[in-house]
Amino acid sequence: MTCEREHNRTVPAAEQNALLAWAHRLRCDACRSAHQVDRLIDRGSAQMRNESIPADSLSMTLSAAGCGPEAGTAYGRRAARAELSRALALVGVGIFATTLAQPEQIGRSLFGAPQFPSASAQGVAGFWALLGIFWYLKPVAALLFQSMPGLATRRTVCLVATSFGAAVLWMLPSLRMHAPTSLTPAIGIGVNALLVLASTILGGYLVEQAQRIGASGRLGALHQGVAHLAAMTAPVLGLAAGRAVGPPVAAALLVLFGVMAALLMTRAAPLPRKAAGVVPQIRALGQAVELWQVAAMLLLVNGVSSFDALLAKRQAMEGFSSIEQHQLLFLAEGATLISILAYAILCRRLRLKSLLPAGIVANAGGTMLYLAYTGSVSFAFACAIEIVNGLAAALILVTLFDLAVRAVPRHCAYLGYAVLMSVANIARASSEIATATLSLSLSFASIIVLSATCSALALLVVVRLPRTLVTRREGEPAAGAASWARGLSAEA
Repeated sequence: MTCEREHNRTVPAAEQNALLAWAHRLRCDACRSAHQVDRLIDRGSAQMRNESIPADSLSMTLSAAGCGPEAGTAYGRRAARAELSRALALVGVGIFATTLAQPEQIGRSLFGAPQFPSASAQGVAGFWALLGIFWYLKPVAALLFQSMPGLATRRTVCLVATSFGAAVLWMLPSLRMHAPTSLTPAIGIGVNALLVLASTILGGYLVEQAQRIGASGRLGALHQGVAHLAAMTAPVLGLAAGRAVGPPVAAALLVLFGVMAALLMTRAAPLPRKAAGVVPQIRALGQAVELWQVAAMLLLVNGVSSFDALLAKRQAMEGFSSIEQHQLLFLAEGATLISILAYAILCRRLRLKSLLPAGIVANAGGTMLYLAYTGSVSFAFACAIEIVNGLAAALILVTLFDLAVRAVPRHCAYLGYAVLMSVANIARASSEIATATLSLSLSFASIIVLSATCSALALLVVVRLPRTLVTRREGEPAAGAASWARGLSAEA
C-alpha cells in the first residue's frame, strides 16, 4: 500500500519489527485499515490454496444476488428439471437393480438352501449371513473410496465396472462355468461385494445431487419407494424365474444400470486436500453432530421394532396360511409405497419440523395396532392393520431418510450415507434377534408395547435437532448457503 511505503521511509529501521509495527498501527488509521485488508487477502489466498472451488459456488453467488435459476428464468427452470430428471432416472434404476440383483433376493433357488439340502436351519441362516457380510462393511468401502481422490473423481468408471462385473458373476451359474456347489458361496460373496461398492457410489451420488439440487425429499422418497418395490418384486420374480431365467434378468438389470450410469452420471468434483484421506474423513464424520443425532433416531425407531418372525408365528397361530401371510406382506408394502408417493408430492410444501413428530407418533400408534393379535383376529382386520401400519411406518421412514441426506457432511457424502444405512441395517437385524430373545421371557403384548415406546423416545432427539435442518422446506436454501455471498462481500 502507498501509505505503508511512506511510513516505511519515515519510521526508523529499528521500528520495523512486529511489536513496533503493531504499536504504529494503533496510532495510524490508514495503516490499520491497510493491514486489515492485507490480512483478509492473505486469509482468502490461503483458503483458495487449501480448498478446491466448490462445484456450486457460481450458483450460490448468483442465487444470493438474485440472478440464479431461482430468479425465475425459463432456462434456469429447464436446467434444474433436466438435472433432477437425470438424477431420478439413475437413482431409480440403480436402487432397483442393486436391490433385486442381490443373491438373497432373486437368487435364493440358485444360491440358497437347495444347494445344501442336508443343512440345518442355523446353517442356512449362517450361509446367508456369510453371503451378505459386505453389506455390513459398507462404511469401510465408502471410506476407502472417498479417501482416494483418484477413485472418487472417476466414480462413473468404477460404477460401470462394478455393475458389469456383478452381471458377469451372475451369468456364471447359468452358463455352468463353475463347479456345481464348490464355488457357489464365493460367487455369491463376490456379487454382493460388487453390489455393495456400486450401492455406495450410487448413495454418495444421491446425497451429493440432493444437497446440490435441493431435492432431498424427492430423491429420498424415490430411494425408499424403489427399494420397497424391488423387495416386493423379488419373491415373485424369484419363484417365477427360478434357476433358468433369474441370472439373465439380474445381469440385464445390472448392465442397464451400468449403461445409464455411463450416460447420465456427472463428473465428481475433486475433494479439497484437507478433506482427502482416511483421517480427515473420520475426523469430519466425528464432528458431524447432526449426523449422529439422525443415527440415534434410526436406532430408536428401528430398535426393537422389527418383529417379523414373531408376527409370522402369531399369524400362523391364528390359522393364516402362507399365501395369506404373503398377501398381508404385499398389502403392507403397497400401503408403504402410497405413503412414500404422498411424501414425494408434499415434501416441498411441508417442513420436517412438523413431519418428524407426526411420523414418530404415527409409527408408534401403528405398532400398537398389533396388540389386536393378543386376541382373535380375522383376516380382514389383519389386512386393515397392515394397511394402516404401512402408511404410518412409511412416513417416518422417508422423513428420516430426507433428514439423513440433509445431515451428511458436504465432503463426506459416501461415508456419511454408508454409515447411516449400516446403522439402519444393523438396527433392523439386531431387532429381529432381540425380539426373538425377549419372546422367551416376555409376552407378545409386552414386546409390542416396548417397540412402540422405543419409537416414541425418538421425540427426545427431535427437539435437539438444529433448526437449519428441520425448519426449511425442500428446495429452500440453508441459512449458511443463503448468506454465503453476502458474508463474502461484507468481509471485503
